[in-house]
Amino acid sequence: MAVAKLGDLTLDTDPLSLWHCWCVSGASDLTRRVSVVNANWTAGSAGEDGSFALLIVTEDGERHSVELSPAAAVAVVAMTQSDTVLLWDPEVRSLIVANLVGHWLDKHWSAATRPAPAADPEPR
Repeated sequence: MAVAKLGDLTLDTDPLSLWHCWCVSGASDLTRRVSVVNANWTAGSAGEDGSFALLIVTEDGERHSVELSPAAAVAVVAMTQSDTVLLWDPEVRSLIVANLVGHWLDKHWSAATRPAPAADPEPR
């Protein structure tokens, strides 16, 4: 699993490592599609970069805030500008970026409409 640490934000960047064929490996059952990302920048002292706070709103209306460095904010904003699917896992505070290469998850994927995982077959 390829992971990028950006401040206190963890980005799982491996589109081939998937959980239940829906989410990226390591995602919990709480993982939801991101519907809104807003950023606030707080200026630093003279000569300092300041800091960013992201507001991540998931498809279920839950709001999550994340503090991150300017460098991390640049990376996150860049990933929101491409044809990706963003997922938020509040259990591990992980932003999952799917479809960096290829299209594994449908652009309109929703945790609310995914089918339940198939039951494990009975042991023989």
